[in-house]
Amino acid sequence: MKLKLILACVTLLMTSCSKTYYQVVEVKSTNLQKENSNYVYNDGVCKIIYNFWSRGGNAGFRVENLSDEVIYMDLGNTFYIKNGVAYDYYKARSYGIGKSSQITKVKSKGISEGISASATAYGVWRGITLDGYSGSISAQASSQTSFLTSYAISEGSSSSLSYAEKPIVAIPPHASKSFSEYKIMTDIIQDCSVNLRVKKNNPEGQTFDESESPINFENHITYRVGENATAKVVTNKFYIGGFTNYFYKDILKVRRAGCKKTVLKTVFDKYAPDCFYMRYNQKHSRDYSLDATGALKNSSDGSYYTVRKQ
Repeated sequence: MKLKLILACVTLLMTSCSKTYYQVVEVKSTNLQKENSNYVYNDGVCKIIYNFWSRGGNAGFRVENLSDEVIYMDLGNTFYIKNGVAYDYYKARSYGIGKSSQITKVKSKGISEGISASATAYGVWRGITLDGYSGSISAQASSQTSFLTSYAISEGSSSSLSYAEKPIVAIPPHASKSFSEYKIMTDIIQDCSVNLRVKKNNPEGQTFDESESPINFENHITYRVGENATAKVVTNKFYIGGFTNYFYKDILKVRRAGCKKTVLKTVFDKYAPDCFYMRYNQKHSRDYSLDATGALKNSSDGSYYTVRKQ
């Protein structure tokens, strides 16, 4: 019975995606090489690693300190540059952390009967990734009949803590820190010759060279090794090298995992750290999408013209 309920939950989830599509976008670099599918900068002291896989593309990076000294990241002079426009990594923001608790006196008596199903996130599973990160999803079902009587007495309390961003971030020897602030894209790329609503097992896409790419971006990174050392500037350059549109069943797969209990986990079958994805449906508007190359018909005189990059 439980297995049937679990399968019903998964079927309902997949049915809701029946008109959903995914665009997987490939990123290429003009000055970095790959290491285990990640683009990596390595000067023997500082190692900068990129994993773009996320919705919209994570333009950030992870810095590993390979030295025996502290590396100081100068975020005040570190920038994300997209199509020639620079954006700051240091924004001088302040953050607040709050904590509150409340217990109330409650008395209740009643009967509860029914069936419930839920999707839950569980712990960290070795060798399992979701969107490129550790985690899993499961479906559970239960049925119960019970008499409920409960009492609880409570007192309320609250506290808060605030902290500010630092323009200089220290990374201890042989440790790492991640820096993430911007998405590469906010909407899909469209090409007149590529269908958006592709069929199952029939993906369509397009490739670009650097001059054709709708997005060229880079990270301009400043750091120094040791407190009194001269600052070093590194520029890691990238561009969108192409995209492929998939029907959701061609990219999302349900896997089983778990030890004592069966866990149903949805994973991206096309996961790659040098790519990222966008999700869209059949009603997606063309108004805000990035244009790739293609021919459009001019309604006034019947001629064709080429769509330029944004």
